[in-house]
Amino acid sequence: MKNKEILFLRRTAATLAALLLCVALCGCGFIEITYPGGSTAESTGDTPIPGTSEAGSTAALTDPPTTVVFPDRISEAEAKLDALPELSFTAHDLIIANSAATSGVFEPEEDDALNSARTRRTEMACEKYGIEISVVSAADDEMLSEFIMADKSGSYYADFAVIPAASAAGYYNAGIALNLRSLPFVELPGDPTSPEGAGIAGSACYFYCGAATLDPDSVWALYFNRTLAGAQLTDSLYRTALGSAGLSWEDLFTAVSACALPDGVYSAVSGTLSTADFVADAVCASFGVDFVSADAGGAPYVAYDEQKYTAAGEMISRLAGILYLPADENSKDPLGVFADGGALFRFGSLSDIRSLYNKKTEWGILPLPRADATAGNVTVCGADRPVILYAGGGSRLELCGAALAAMDAASGAWLCDAYADAAFDSCLRDNNSYLTLRAILDGSVEFDFSALYAGATDKLISATYGAARAQLRGGTPLSAAVKEAKSAADRELSRLFG
Repeated sequence: MKNKEILFLRRTAATLAALLLCVALCGCGFIEITYPGGSTAESTGDTPIPGTSEAGSTAALTDPPTTVVFPDRISEAEAKLDALPELSFTAHDLIIANSAATSGVFEPEEDDALNSARTRRTEMACEKYGIEISVVSAADDEMLSEFIMADKSGSYYADFAVIPAASAAGYYNAGIALNLRSLPFVELPGDPTSPEGAGIAGSACYFYCGAATLDPDSVWALYFNRTLAGAQLTDSLYRTALGSAGLSWEDLFTAVSACALPDGVYSAVSGTLSTADFVADAVCASFGVDFVSADAGGAPYVAYDEQKYTAAGEMISRLAGILYLPADENSKDPLGVFADGGALFRFGSLSDIRSLYNKKTEWGILPLPRADATAGNVTVCGADRPVILYAGGGSRLELCGAALAAMDAASGAWLCDAYADAAFDSCLRDNNSYLTLRAILDGSVEFDFSALYAGATDKLISATYGAARAQLRGGTPLSAAVKEAKSAADRELSRLFG
């Protein structure tokens, strides 16, 4: 992958410095801007760039252009791959079952930069050990049935399955997900509160949540309407988001207060009709809430930190005061509201980029707000985040362990770079959104134990993210709700995981 070069408008030295706090400057070059609808223009010093001045107008590059060069991070993946043990599995097939909901991870169909990178990643891993990959695909429910029937008949369906996190509990309850710790060569985190360790339950780890399966589409961000914000606030939001202090929840409320929004325009909307409450998860992540932890013996339990839960709950209540939440299926679609210019801010997944790119609304992207300036960028993944489960066994342990280790090593930040490049080439409205998108993907992606296992018991939902989402709609404050539901959830966790 070649270094990425970008031109930025230099209106003032101060503005440029603020926008480029997180990147290195060197060299010279140009950028090709892709407009909605497919037209392009080369920025060569006097070509207008959309979205760089007052709403509804453009500004020409008048100062000498500045080039931003980003590192080629595939070398990091290559070094990790080279460090793995030297083994050979020539003529061995690795069988991966792909849920239709997560098929892009190992069997991409669309031809873009990310999927090209995923294909190359898989080729790198296979070349390391001489492995061939066979992929079987099915709808999620059908695939689970195939695994169950194969298990009962003593036949072999697949070594691994790639599924959305929301389906994980079903596979665990059916006994399909085996302990990943039985695989050699695979380094698994010891901390169940880490995003990669969310699959840990007791002394076992049933779901892999590492680099090989991260789908940027499932990562959440904050969108904003640059026309409603105006030039000054737009610049301020980008500058703050890319600065060392980052964008905070207080900055969000300040921005809302600063805008005199027309009648009928919302301050903020979130998600789709089915995911609007997900913003509560984002608040909890920003305040460092880990819904589930583990005791000294590894047994999971509902964590309760009154200070964190109270602070997160207070922010959820404040957010509820400015956030449009659909009441039922007859309500307005939040994505449509934002796309039509009906909201200043929108909380949503990065997959929304493809829905927004050809809309008239001039929009930009920001990281999710932080609790305060001491925290880094923290984002969250939706329930569609792909995870891997191990379903093999027997004589294939070394093959499966080496393959998963190689897939993990060959993946990494360069895949997210490819995703950002693909978005930049076809969808993004301004250069600043490219910088913020990279900052989002380079930040901490939170993923909680409860997102994987809560489907196994309603009691765990009530004591974790369900309590946060309920408060967003006027329910019991988070701290009190978790405190009340904790005992019942802990008993269920003990029953399920020992």
